[in-house]
Amino acid sequence: VTALLFFTPFACHRRLVRGHEFWRGSAYFSAIGTAFMFIEMGWIQRLVLLLGHPSYATTVVLATLLLGAGCGALAASRTRLPIAQRYGLAVPLVIGVLNTLLTIGGPTLLALPLGLRIAATVLLLAPAGFLMGFAFPVGMTRFGDESKAWYWALNGTFGVLASVSSLALAMLFGFSFVVVLGLVAYLIAALLIRAPRSEPMGEPSSN
Repeated sequence: VTALLFFTPFACHRRLVRGHEFWRGSAYFSAIGTAFMFIEMGWIQRLVLLLGHPSYATTVVLATLLLGAGCGALAASRTRLPIAQRYGLAVPLVIGVLNTLLTIGGPTLLALPLGLRIAATVLLLAPAGFLMGFAFPVGMTRFGDESKAWYWALNGTFGVLASVSSLALAMLFGFSFVVVLGLVAYLIAALLIRAPRSEPMGEPSSN
């Protein structure tokens, strides 16, 4: 149903425009859509024990990551592309460090009152959310205007499918494994967006 809703307009209304670096851009937006949901769903489940209830974990993780991502997207719009691209490699690094801190510090945090546990969770996850927010707007700038609608569709589709597949993967391998998969997907995205362009980007010449 997700694929049908996202991709039917391309078949019904217009020919798919394949802009410059179409396939690399497609892989990039698929990767970040998958990665965001894997990280989000994995951390929600990991933090149920720490925060004491699934509703607390869902509320705190969603609010922190989405608010952080919104701030990151705003910052990305005010950052030059070469500088913003450097944040790509920082995302998997920061996620890996935070995931390790949650593993090591979780038992210690359990002894704290609920309010302090929530505050600690927000402080830990906010930097990751901020950096994750760079991925989408920087990708839109990096891969040009021609295929933006297609990239939106791919990102949305893989985000929805990842939210479901993350639960199936977690049942087989655990939620820590799902977070690691999200980290790997962000690493792939970072490599895709930093790869050399086959031709320069910029505004069309008036000549």
